[in-house]
Order: sequence, then C-alpha cells, then structure tokens
Amino acid sequence: MPKIRPLTDADRKLQAENEAVEKFCRKVMDQINMERGLKDMTRKEMAERLGISKDTYLNWRDGGICKASVDHLIRAAHRVGCRIEIIPEK
Repeated sequence: MPKIRPLTDADRKLQAENEAVEKFCRKVMDQINMERGLKDMTRKEMAERLGISKDTYLNWRDGGICKASVDHLIRAAHRVGCRIEIIPEK
C-alpha cells in the first residue's frame, strides 16, 4: 500500500486557489443562466451569443465550466451583458 504524504503549504495554497476558481466559475455561469432566462433565450441561442457550441454551453452549465479557459468565460459573459467583478476573499 502506498504511503500518503501530508499536504504541504504549497499544496494547500494550490487547493485553495483551485476552489476559488471553481467558485468564481459557478458564479459566472449562474449569471449567464440568469441572463438567458431574463432574455428568454434558448440554450442554443445563448451558446451562439456566447460564441461557443451548444455542447460546450451544456458542459459549462452542468459543472464542467472550470475545464474552460477563465478568460474565454469572462469574454463570453461580457457578450451577453453580464458584469463580472472579481473581489478577493479575505
């Protein structure tokens, strides 16, 4: 059985950063979905407006969004009028 090494400070920092990115991505996707509802758009219409395929949109919506480039996500959100603010947590 392999020996499990304890987490280092660098491991903990990376883990915290990954969690922050995931949280940010979920918030952005929530904003995009809200905007889609307000504008009464289909998923296909929203995907076209974001400049992505419908499959990519569905993957993002279902939690695969963090696999996407955060820069691409921000640009996509701006295309539909979502205002993105990144406020560091203390």
